[in-house]
Amino acid sequence: MNKLLAAHTRYFKNSVVASIISIGALQCAWGFDLSELVKNKQKADVDLSQFENKYSVEAKAAVNNLLRDLKDQNTSQLPKVEQDQYGDAKFLVFISKSMGESYLKQLFNEYADNPDVLFVFRGIDEGESLANGILRIHNMIKTGTPNVVINPVLYKEHAIEVVPTIVKVSERGEYKKEKRTVIAHVEGTTSVEWVKRNSKNPNTFKKRAGPIEKIIEPDLIEVAKNKVLEIDWEEKKKQAMAGFWGKQDYLDLPRAAKSIKREIDPTVVITADIKTPDGNYVRRKGDRVNPLEIRDFSQAIFVFDATDKKQVAIVKEQLGFVKAKNKYKKVTLISTSFDKERGWDFYREITDSFDLPVFKLTPDVMKTFQLGAVPSLITASNKRFVINEFEVK
Repeated sequence: MNKLLAAHTRYFKNSVVASIISIGALQCAWGFDLSELVKNKQKADVDLSQFENKYSVEAKAAVNNLLRDLKDQNTSQLPKVEQDQYGDAKFLVFISKSMGESYLKQLFNEYADNPDVLFVFRGIDEGESLANGILRIHNMIKTGTPNVVINPVLYKEHAIEVVPTIVKVSERGEYKKEKRTVIAHVEGTTSVEWVKRNSKNPNTFKKRAGPIEKIIEPDLIEVAKNKVLEIDWEEKKKQAMAGFWGKQDYLDLPRAAKSIKREIDPTVVITADIKTPDGNYVRRKGDRVNPLEIRDFSQAIFVFDATDKKQVAIVKEQLGFVKAKNKYKKVTLISTSFDKERGWDFYREITDSFDLPVFKLTPDVMKTFQLGAVPSLITASNKRFVINEFEVK
């Protein structure tokens, strides 16, 4: 789980809000790319259904809590995240709140509007929300537009252990994809000019030039990781299982008032020519196609209400007749309803009683076979579907 989360934060003097945040293309532990969630700032309320994972409710909530902080910030769009994390900067100045707020204000003022300098925080205060952390840092900026980011990845890449530390990197290449090399790594100074003057000296590559401070902000990546690790996934699984049946919606069909047999012709009419890539016709407009002429329907499907004991008895009786014929390769049981109160206990009982799995009726099945009453048996004969409804007395 490398690079769980990196928040690049730029500050704009005239912005009403704290900042614009972009999150790099960094894969999250629960399986989706956070950069896709924040490309459009106005969509901070993210629909996470496409990343559905049965037991990841808390993980998704953790992400949304971070993104929710951005919702009311009045920014028009997010900057595009580039592969080069440094942008145009040649000097990375690693800083921390431990250096003192007044000193940080001086730094931001000194290097405002300087594209060569990028200030890097490792994270925000422990327990602080992302929005509040951004606002706090933004309030230190009085003039100009210094470049400031929150990026714990850069701390790891350059093995930053104390602040202040300046890392000088090579200039961005013409194609902006070349790997940037480290020219100097100096601890204990915030003077970009000093590093610039002395960077050609080989002794400057790893040097301590002055007093240092501890980094007091926790690693933003580790904070996010720990939040996920604190979740009791087994308990979440149990909760999901326990609440499953109460969330189910069912399609209600009436009991069959009498036993009837009807047939359905599944033939469809082709509404437009169908051709192969080389222009040969597969089907022409107006052709009539019966899918049962293309593929056999060699199964028997029972649709019934598993909570109705009379229907269950009828299906068991008819199931015996079907199996005795030894005609069908597969038997499928579909129920219009399950006992919500008894949940899994009921489901185990009904499946054990048939020694077969029982599925829930879907709108597609009901529409395809034009079901109007239960219990019903669906089979096929002479290229037609045959629906038998059995009277429930």
